[in-house]
Amino acid sequence: MLRDRAFTSLMEGSGLDYQAGRAIAVYLNGEYWGLHNLREKVNEDFLSAKHDVKKSQVTILEANAEVVEGSNEEYLALIDYVSTADPSSAEFYTTVSSQMDIDNYIAYQVLQIFIANEDWPGGNIKFWKAPGTKWRWILYDTDFGFGLYERNVSKNSLEYATAENSMVYSNPPWSTLLLRRLLQNPQFKTQFINYFADQLNSRFLPANVSAVIGRLADEIRTEIPLQKDRWAGPRSNWSWDGEVESLITYANNRPGYVWQHLRKQFALSAPAILSIESLDVAAGSVKVNSVVVTQPNWSGSYFAEVPVTVTALPNTGYRFSHWSGANTLTDPILTLSLTEAQLLTPVFVAD
Repeated sequence: MLRDRAFTSLMEGSGLDYQAGRAIAVYLNGEYWGLHNLREKVNEDFLSAKHDVKKSQVTILEANAEVVEGSNEEYLALIDYVSTADPSSAEFYTTVSSQMDIDNYIAYQVLQIFIANEDWPGGNIKFWKAPGTKWRWILYDTDFGFGLYERNVSKNSLEYATAENSMVYSNPPWSTLLLRRLLQNPQFKTQFINYFADQLNSRFLPANVSAVIGRLADEIRTEIPLQKDRWAGPRSNWSWDGEVESLITYANNRPGYVWQHLRKQFALSAPAILSIESLDVAAGSVKVNSVVVTQPNWSGSYFAEVPVTVTALPNTGYRFSHWSGANTLTDPILTLSLTEAQLLTPVFVAD
């Protein structure tokens, strides 16, 4: 009763569209009808409200470019280009990024791969555009994540999402083609790997994922006995607390396997640790790729083969002076290839 809300709400603040929701107890003519989830409906009204576009001009496609609203001609032309052009060229990246929101697409793929959604990428896909926007993907229906049926925390979903000739219903070739081809482009591959590492170092940390699951579980915990009596019967051996605990166990164990999958897929060396220490949070923050560090001490793991961009961000009334630690440069923006652990402290001074 909380899986999809937990997985999708992990991406709060990422820019991905997902369905807001809340748990409700339903009564029909005074009779208890159980625990339900009230959710936003994914349609043209949903997109119009979130993106200030005219709902009459919204195109929504699903699955293999099947039309929900509008026309699929533009998307099919994009897929034709992706299928035939040289993916390793700079022109390829420029052309594709002019038509689809690369950051949005990567965030969408990374979440689905991390949770090992077994009902994807061949199912539960929706993407959209409107005049003046690029193609963007919508996150929904992720209940099959975290081993709903397979219970396989070590599943290599990155390999699954890029399979070229699968005959399985949930990842046919058409559903993996776009990611497969994009990963052949050096710029996209760098963005993809670094964003994945960013998330594993932040929102996908076991403590954060477990906290989201625990918060949603606490919202409905007192309702579960009523739900169970209404639908499962008093003699049911179904253990709701056991199911919640299985999600937390999965959250604790999943990141280690995903790090291994990234190394295997892209032939990467073991990640090294980047540490930000003694950050004066009153004076500024540090941005590591897409992660904004706002606590005094932080660390994350990154691959030597994929350079990391670190930016010192002074608050109003301060200016960046220099870095201390392993690097004493005065440039506020550093590009680092982490062949070994590195420690950085930004020094901000009153402006």
